Amino acid sequence: MKASDSSVSIVIISKNERGLDETLTSIESSPSNALREIVVVDASQGSLSTISEKHPEVRWIDFPPLAERSVTIPHQRNLGVAEATGEIIVFIDAGCVAEPNWLEELTRPILEGQEQFVAGAVKHDGSPYPPRRRGLYVSECPTMNVAFKKTVWSSLGGFDESFSYGSDIDFSWRVVASGIKIRWAETALISHDWGTWRRQLRRSYVYGVGKTKLYRKHRARWPVLFTSDPGPLAYAAFLLGTPLGMIFPSYFLILAIPLWRNRRSDAPVFAVVNAFVNSIGSLVELVRPT
Repeated sequence: MKASDSSVSIVIISKNERGLDETLTSIESSPSNALREIVVVDASQGSLSTISEKHPEVRWIDFPPLAERSVTIPHQRNLGVAEATGEIIVFIDAGCVAEPNWLEELTRPILEGQEQFVAGAVKHDGSPYPPRRRGLYVSECPTMNVAFKKTVWSSLGGFDESFSYGSDIDFSWRVVASGIKIRWAETALISHDWGTWRRQLRRSYVYGVGKTKLYRKHRARWPVLFTSDPGPLAYAAFLLGTPLGMIFPSYFLILAIPLWRNRRSDAPVFAVVNAFVNSIGSLVELVRPT
């Protein structure tokens, strides 16, 4: 298959992600009626060369380090989309494993002319988060499992490269603000390697930092913090109030509320700890000079 013949381009960004091999294998072994190319934008500086050699049909783009940036996630995303030849762009994270019908289910609403942007589901095995109920459309999504028309990306000016983390959520917020709906595709399933608990906590911290940056940029979304996204405020308020626990030990009984709300998670206690780490990241970024 020639790249120029592709209607769909699958873009994967990576930096020292050994799980990329499993991701590529799952995509290449999945039957699909859609012509597609696979583009990897890799910032590993050659450390994944054995994986590149194992998948010769993949267009491998080595991303050089940037002197002023240690995290180049949005830069890699923009380069991947810019280099892609397909009219439909699909993102999947390195380390994720696609179900056999994943690509077909994810791109069908776009190929049939119904939608411009589709977000797929992620299995919750090992996830610190409980599954969420979703309707036909969602108000935001990461790029872990999405498909969209390339014209959407170009019309919005791509991913905001001022972000280290959170540029994908920022992109989805701008998509919705532009009037484009994000279709939810429950059957477009992938599995995600959540990693060790240390990696999960680090991920939660940097995502907390990114969330503060997101709300600084999108001030019109502040009311959402008090309605559909009160979690960060609630956990941050609890952390700020912990000195009260020294005087009133019953203060810590408040923790029963998030434990109950996360009861469907595989590990409710870890889910709550994860949320607190996320809030710490948000608070650190909040007091950091801009």
